[in-house]
Amino acid sequence: VCRAKGVEPLQEVKSVLSQRDSTLVVPPSTSLKDPHFVCLSSFFQDNLKFLSKVAIQGQKISPESFRVLVSGLKTNPYIESLVLSSNELSDTSSLSCVSELLSTLKELDLSDNKLDDGSANSLCEGIASSCSLEVLNLSYNQIKNSNIPFALSKNQTLQAFYMSHNPLSLKLILATLDSLKRNHTLKHLGVVSNLQVEPSSNFYREVTFKLAEVIRCFSLQSIQINLSCSESEAMKDIEEALKHNRTLTQIDSPEIDWNRLAQKPILFRIYRALKANQLVTQETHKKLLIEDLEQEETDKSLVSASVFGTPRNEKTLTKLNNYIEQVCNRLSHLEQNLSNNQSQLSESQSFLERLQSKLHSFEDKFLQKTKHDQKVANNLEKRIQDLEKKDQVKQKLLKEINTEVSELKETSSETNLKVDKAELNFKQQITLLHQASLPKQEAKTIKSAHESIIDQMQNIANQMQAARVSLKKLKASVEHTKKVSSQVQKLKEDQEAANSVLSKKIKATEDKDDQLLELRTSIYDTQNYLKKRLQGLENHIWENSDYEALKESFMNSARALQSRLLRLEEKTGIWEEHSKLSQLENRISKLENSQKAPKPKEPEPKDYTCTAETLVRKSLEKNTFKEKFRNSLLQTKAISPVTQSFRTLSNLKNPESPLIPSEELRESLAMKGFTVHYN
Repeated sequence: VCRAKGVEPLQEVKSVLSQRDSTLVVPPSTSLKDPHFVCLSSFFQDNLKFLSKVAIQGQKISPESFRVLVSGLKTNPYIESLVLSSNELSDTSSLSCVSELLSTLKELDLSDNKLDDGSANSLCEGIASSCSLEVLNLSYNQIKNSNIPFALSKNQTLQAFYMSHNPLSLKLILATLDSLKRNHTLKHLGVVSNLQVEPSSNFYREVTFKLAEVIRCFSLQSIQINLSCSESEAMKDIEEALKHNRTLTQIDSPEIDWNRLAQKPILFRIYRALKANQLVTQETHKKLLIEDLEQEETDKSLVSASVFGTPRNEKTLTKLNNYIEQVCNRLSHLEQNLSNNQSQLSESQSFLERLQSKLHSFEDKFLQKTKHDQKVANNLEKRIQDLEKKDQVKQKLLKEINTEVSELKETSSETNLKVDKAELNFKQQITLLHQASLPKQEAKTIKSAHESIIDQMQNIANQMQAARVSLKKLKASVEHTKKVSSQVQKLKEDQEAANSVLSKKIKATEDKDDQLLELRTSIYDTQNYLKKRLQGLENHIWENSDYEALKESFMNSARALQSRLLRLEEKTGIWEEHSKLSQLENRISKLENSQKAPKPKEPEPKDYTCTAETLVRKSLEKNTFKEKFRNSLLQTKAISPVTQSFRTLSNLKNPESPLIPSEELRESLAMKGFTVHYN
């Protein structure tokens, strides 16, 4: 492919193929071109089983070459770790192809690129549906607000997630911390924001309070987050939360210097609690290792004593009796644990049923309230629409009245002007009459003119009175419109008050919705927690009890005791141990019937000593034990419960008698790696 593209093959690929190395690292010093990515995709399509890690760093990868590279990685199911840091990746369409790789990858590093909110959202589907991803690094990018917390809440395999040194918003940090309520596998988290925070804002306060809540309830081991020592109350809350946490061992913050602890006692107490958690985790690991080693040594010693050596003294009998008593006590303890677990199960189921009934009733009430609120809101909207229509009509009337009033004012001013002009003309005529001696006829005409003028003045006065009446009516209508407008304003205020009440009710309903969601999630989490706890208890019972191994060792010891008691019968004549063994066998049969083992039962070896037991019981009833039982023992053969080999009971008296191993014993010992020596 390199020859066809006119490119020399990479030396890193040559070294991986020659040495069959598991990691392929392309450093920033080797500059890659577009044909190189075609060659690399063809190399990845060969599906080499020894190649498990790929690291390509410090390259300027174009979107087309990145798609070609991802197409080659899709077909390879053996690559578990992919590092693509410092490659200037920013294309959302090309990054959406990476989500398909998350079904097989365990580690993905996309740090120091140019990823924004859109490119981060393109990875959410793959993160949510991935069943193998354990480590994801998105540090040193340009992520502000994205849907990554929603994807984290659905993922159940991720153990480490780093998103530090991004311009993360307060909302995104709080949402990632809230996602830990559903993601119980995350142990390492990094959410350091490089935004410049104002001192007046509540950024550090809200972050520290949310972190205290997370520390109190969840099992994180390390976290990287923004904290401030100035928020003393919030830091005290973190100190109190660490009293309930035994897993958190590291808190990294760019604002806190852990080397200067003498100046701030709160930091010193938090540092001391983290160190105590480290010591506790180390001591628990050591204790578990010591207990496992001691258990293995005791089991080996008992098995070696039962397989390779036969007890010849009474001390060994007492030790075996003590061991049998310990087994009985352990079985009784297991029975008590089972009964307690069943009682806890019944209580938890009843509690869950009560919660579900309360939820149903609460949902019914909530639906009724929402319906009532919707009806009230619809009625208020109708009333508001009617009032708006009335307001529009009244506003039109006011406009018309104002136009009429303006017209009347204009007409009244014109009439006043005419009256003034007429009075001036009349006065001028009177003065002229006084000055000039006119004849009587002219005086009569003047009188008649004067009377006509007086009539005109009266008509004008009547018109003025009518105009005043109309003005009074207009004033009354204006006052009425003012009253109506005041009523409209009151109705608007009532409407605003009702809207505020409705908004408060809507907020209350939203809060109740959130509470319902939290209740549902808490119920779902409690159900899962109870199921996991029951499964853990069952596994703990099966693992701690080692039921099959206990059963085998117990049956071997019981059979060894039977054979020893048969040997010691002639010397001592004591049969008390037989009753203990029968009680233990009945106990084991009850436990087998009550508890179903998760593993398939292996076929137990046949017990050929049952003929001797039946003969012993019959001989005890007939009081002819010594004669008949000795004769029958001399004739019957018994299988050794430890070595599974045949030996006649008559030859047990003779120490020189040979030991004949069976074929089943040979095959089982050869499968387990033992060798048999006999003569």
